[in-house]
Amino acid sequence: MYCRYGRYGLDMFLNYFESSLISMLGWQAVAQQQLTQDFHQVVEYCCTYPQRIWTQFALKKDEITLRLLRLCIALRTRKEGLEILKILGSEFKTRGKKQILSFVGIQNEQVAQALVQFVCQSNGLGDCIDLIKNLITTHRIFKQFVPITKMIQYFLDAKCVEGAVLVGDGVASSLNNFDQKRVAVLKKPDISLYVDAIVSLEAYPEASSQERLASLVSLFSKLGSSLRCRLVVQLDAQVSVSRSSYPYQFYGDTLPSILAKYLQFVLEAERIPELADAHRLSSISLLLSQMKYNQLYHILDVFHKSSSEHWNTSPCYSDMMRDICKSMVSTMKNVKPIRGAVSKIVRFFFDFLDKSLSQSLLMEVCGFQAAGCWSHNIKYEFFSDIISSTEVWDKLDSVAKLDILNTCATLIESWIIEECKALDEISWTKKTQEEFFNCIDLFFLIEEHRFNPKQKNTITNRFSGHC
Repeated sequence: MYCRYGRYGLDMFLNYFESSLISMLGWQAVAQQQLTQDFHQVVEYCCTYPQRIWTQFALKKDEITLRLLRLCIALRTRKEGLEILKILGSEFKTRGKKQILSFVGIQNEQVAQALVQFVCQSNGLGDCIDLIKNLITTHRIFKQFVPITKMIQYFLDAKCVEGAVLVGDGVASSLNNFDQKRVAVLKKPDISLYVDAIVSLEAYPEASSQERLASLVSLFSKLGSSLRCRLVVQLDAQVSVSRSSYPYQFYGDTLPSILAKYLQFVLEAERIPELADAHRLSSISLLLSQMKYNQLYHILDVFHKSSSEHWNTSPCYSDMMRDICKSMVSTMKNVKPIRGAVSKIVRFFFDFLDKSLSQSLLMEVCGFQAAGCWSHNIKYEFFSDIISSTEVWDKLDSVAKLDILNTCATLIESWIIEECKALDEISWTKKTQEEFFNCIDLFFLIEEHRFNPKQKNTITNRFSGHC
């Protein structure tokens, strides 16, 4: 039976299957079953004699692989496709006087795209994980860097983030093992392709990886100075272009995630003298000043969830976090606070900044929170959160504490005046009762936190006679 697939017979059979797919758009079940059975025999032959099929036939090895994968997709033959992946990931000895180990792998971008399409067609990544791992070993990545790296974006396009992570981590791990001689073989378009793929992958929160980012910086350190500088400039420009070309994304999670990872990349890059660039830091400061509240909050949250002990050893960490937090304070002035969110941001300040600057920014926030046009209840929630938070309150000096307590006293005074006027104008409602109790609660809270006994009852004296 196998003799039918001789040197040129395989091409004839592949032509037969492909033409059958075009002419039999409305297959009958019997015809489709027969075609699938015939195709199974062809795949069985290819997998039994891989060295004969992929090394000796007139067809190029990439053409054979591509046509077989596309037929698997069209016929929805999962089993046969998995067998082909197994062969692509295996090694076999070539025939001839000098027998050497050879492999097929992922020969070009078309094969990479067809492979991803097949993997994502039905069951997804589940039964293919080990087979894909065999295709992205360090040796294969060195030989087939471009098509393997392309798979990262192909998986993302197919909405299979898990597959993109699998390949991205494999490439990153292998690049860590590349010495300078191996890295020197890679061309600028190859490195640019990898940078684009990693930036795209890092845009997905569930795919974020500090190790992958460190691998990118490690790769840059192994490049020649000229190529390294051009690629860093490209990465800088990529963030700016993304922001200007896709402004609608700036309101979602995608671009802020990219920017957060870019900032972390800069922190890593600044550790290496050859990659340090003061101009880049000033550009980042300008970029941050133009961002919105939700975007800056997302960036701060990304840093909070990552290892601050790792980032704060970067020489530009203090300046960068100062710019992020100051920009955040500027955006907060006209944003109605959400319960817990503002106090969380304040805690970020004390996590990222020195005590003096953190306290200064907190007092600025307290000032416009107190003067804001939102309700007394919202102001009550903010100040009660701040005073009750040991993470914040215990880090303030006595002067700052007194200023906050006095600000609250002024709020309570105006609040009680408004409540008394309301009682004269409308009947007692559940909302009025809730506001009144919140006012009393804030009063007792600030009295409990008075650290100077001489200041007791000062608020009471100020309120006498209003009601």
